Amino acid sequence: MTTNTAQQQTIEQIKLNKIIANPLNPRKNFTGKAYEDLLASVREKGVLQPIMVRQLPDKKYEIVFGERRWRVSCDLAKENGGLSKHAIPAMVRDLDDNEAFEIMTIENLQRNDITELEEANSFKLYIDRMGDEAVPILAERIGINPAYIRRRVKILELPKEVLEAWAQGSLKYGHLEQLTRVGDKKQVKILFEWMEEQSRFRHVAVRDLARKIDSESPELKSAFFDVDKAGCATCFQNSDVQKSLFGSASDAIQCNNPKCFKQKQNNWLKDNWNDFRAKHKLPTNGFRFSSDFQWNDYEEIGSWQKTPKPCKSCESFFSLVSLTGKVDRPKVCMGDKACFKKTTTEAWSEGKSVEKTAAAKAAGPRVAWHGEHFRDLFFREALPAKIQAGGVDSASRRRLILFAQLVSNRDLQPWFVQRHKMAGEKEIDTWTRLSDEEIMVKLATMSGQELEEELVAAALETFLQKDKVTCAGRWRAAEHLGIDMAQEWAITEEYLDKKTVAEMMAMGESLGIFAEEQAVKFLTETIGKPEGAYGKCKKGELKRVFLESGVNLVGRVPSEILGA
Repeated sequence: MTTNTAQQQTIEQIKLNKIIANPLNPRKNFTGKAYEDLLASVREKGVLQPIMVRQLPDKKYEIVFGERRWRVSCDLAKENGGLSKHAIPAMVRDLDDNEAFEIMTIENLQRNDITELEEANSFKLYIDRMGDEAVPILAERIGINPAYIRRRVKILELPKEVLEAWAQGSLKYGHLEQLTRVGDKKQVKILFEWMEEQSRFRHVAVRDLARKIDSESPELKSAFFDVDKAGCATCFQNSDVQKSLFGSASDAIQCNNPKCFKQKQNNWLKDNWNDFRAKHKLPTNGFRFSSDFQWNDYEEIGSWQKTPKPCKSCESFFSLVSLTGKVDRPKVCMGDKACFKKTTTEAWSEGKSVEKTAAAKAAGPRVAWHGEHFRDLFFREALPAKIQAGGVDSASRRRLILFAQLVSNRDLQPWFVQRHKMAGEKEIDTWTRLSDEEIMVKLATMSGQELEEELVAAALETFLQKDKVTCAGRWRAAEHLGIDMAQEWAITEEYLDKKTVAEMMAMGESLGIFAEEQAVKFLTETIGKPEGAYGKCKKGELKRVFLESGVNLVGRVPSEILGA
């Protein structure tokens, strides 16, 4: 028996049947290739590194760390006479419950093969037992930022199916971080189902998910209620609060809990409906949110149509408004469709009778739509004939292409308005839209060179800022322009922050970074570790090897970045 007085521990050979597993060990998976490799090694050479245990009052020994070595030894012992006939080298240390738990946690977190889910569970167990105030101490001991720990624990609040997808590798940690931005669990499940559906056709990148969340999150500036009194400024679902943690595809300050935002908007509109109705000149008797209904749930009365008298007093006569308070449908009927048909038909007939007797209409066209129809038919035939005949100069062709791009991609119009200051002092938002005439009038003022530059700018805006092109599409565009990701991409601090110690170790070895002279010198002289002992480094130390040693990281591209 060996005694180490400095650490108050002994190294002994302890019978396998005298040892029990630690029920608090977050590691639950003891199968797979790594386990089989260890089994083969122990079969050939025995256990080379002692496990750590502590003695319990009942004379049993509880594992502090090294459970996998013990399990392998038990499997081999069962083939050779049983657990009571075989022993394993173990460091026996006198530890209380908290001391044993702390050592077990730190040892687990510094394992090279710890999974992200096991890491998150380790953090949660530690906080549940030691308290949130102990997080900075743990962070310092394993060389990471306290925010990293809290972010990983936050992930565990997501639905079970999301965490299972993460454990299976179909979701990246970045996806989960984005999902934690969403305050409504029902909405999280909807987003998860959307990703599963999209994955049948394309990979949903973290950036794609971030944009999806941003597009469905209302801007706080659109709130009718007092956001300060409502506590929105400091709420975790405020994108401005989240930005330092998760990033956002939008610069706007948004609410990532639409359900809560919607309830507050609903309460304000109910309390202030008369003022809102007067401001927007609405004849209706209430409102509903557009997002709650499909087109076939209601019948619409056009804004140009006169409202039938019976509708004005009907309880089913509403206005549909968006979550941001924009009036989408000024006049809709959500009552009986037969009643609507009868009422509007009678009103229309009455109106037509009045028209027939009005002198002002006597000289007008018999059928109102004939002029518009045949005018448009002429243009549909004349435009292609003119273009195909080659009678269009290059500037006009660019103008037509840009016009078609702006008309077909309406999400591009707010950018166009802002770029050319077409709104003057008016505030521009995502709902800003231009008429076809306004677009063409503006394009008519541009020279051929200006149109060329505008086409390129519009294409870049579509590629970079709008959810219109997939990552694969941007990749192909980059290749077309001669951008070689395999030669130009470089490992960044943000990328390393998303990686576990095991992933960083594998990356450093596979990409040849750890073999570089600068890395070896930094490890031994700056970090103070033996040559080649990268596996003994904490995460913060490994990050420094990557980023501060002077190794050229340009062109060192992991296979996941290359899509391999």
